[in-house]
Amino acid sequence: MVSVSLMCLGLLSLWVVRGEVAPNFDNCKEFFFREMPVSGLNIALPTPVETNTQNLPNPEKCLSAYNAASPAYICQIYNNQYYFATLYDRGRRIPLYSAYKMDIKGEPERNGSVVNYEPQLVHPDLAKDQRKMKECCIHIYNNILMNDCTESVPQYQPKYKLNWSQAVHDDFVSYDRGHLNPAGHHRRDASKATMTFTNVVPRNPKMNQWNQYEQKLKNVLSKGCSNMYVVTGVVPSNDWVDQNQRVNVPSHYWNAFCCTDNNNTPIRSGGALCPNTAEGQVTEYNTVEDLQNKLINEMSFGNHFKMFNHCQISSGVNNHVSFFSLLCLPILFPFPFLCCCAKCKKKNCNCM
Repeated sequence: MVSVSLMCLGLLSLWVVRGEVAPNFDNCKEFFFREMPVSGLNIALPTPVETNTQNLPNPEKCLSAYNAASPAYICQIYNNQYYFATLYDRGRRIPLYSAYKMDIKGEPERNGSVVNYEPQLVHPDLAKDQRKMKECCIHIYNNILMNDCTESVPQYQPKYKLNWSQAVHDDFVSYDRGHLNPAGHHRRDASKATMTFTNVVPRNPKMNQWNQYEQKLKNVLSKGCSNMYVVTGVVPSNDWVDQNQRVNVPSHYWNAFCCTDNNNTPIRSGGALCPNTAEGQVTEYNTVEDLQNKLINEMSFGNHFKMFNHCQISSGVNNHVSFFSLLCLPILFPFPFLCCCAKCKKKNCNCM
């Protein structure tokens, strides 16, 4: 008879989405401008601790996410390739932000639904593979419960441990699963890699303006960029999905981008902020610094918070997607003399 362990191994070998929880973003820092992650965001709550540990056998090993630091640094992988980075708040069970490079030229795609979980948020010794609920629970059982932990203790059961460590499907009954890194900013495997609960937060179902801004970011604000570095995050609130305060409902979404030329020199930056409400209106900012100051001064992000280190626009470079800068794109208007009015860095712009 084939053992349960071998059956599970066969099932899990078919699942190719992977994540990696580490002490930092060293393995996926290419998704930040000049490989410098967001700094100074010291707002994560401590990892939850089970309160009733008396008479539990081996609690240091068997409890969920024991001795785990919050926030968790997750390098999101699909088919053995890194695609974006996520800072995960264990205490609120939500991502604080996801950072990625937009696929500017590719046709956006959205594949599947949010179904994956992160085993390493349960226990640091588990595999890096992101997995569906069933496969995740089997993996927890085979690798923890079979080693000195008994399933007869409710706190040690796989589903309990998974629910304790992160948000799950049932937490989104009254909310949409709001992506921070949207699938529509990518294609193929990169799009599929975003379908994880470590990349979504509870979003008001009628918050429509944010979806429109995501489309504008892809279709308008990325024009003329060779690279588009993006960080999308949230502002935690005092609201939770239920009275048990399992999963936090953010008060706002925020987005920051750094647009660079083919030499990776910044030519434009900006951002947006939107309340997580049905009536939420998107406020756009002309520079990353403007949005950053807003979050520091009014959202309690702290004076050391910095989204993009050194995404400074050179003196004289237009910081907006103006009418003339769009005209400078040869695909829209091929007359080279118009390039003089805009600081275009396309190779086939022959300014006078």
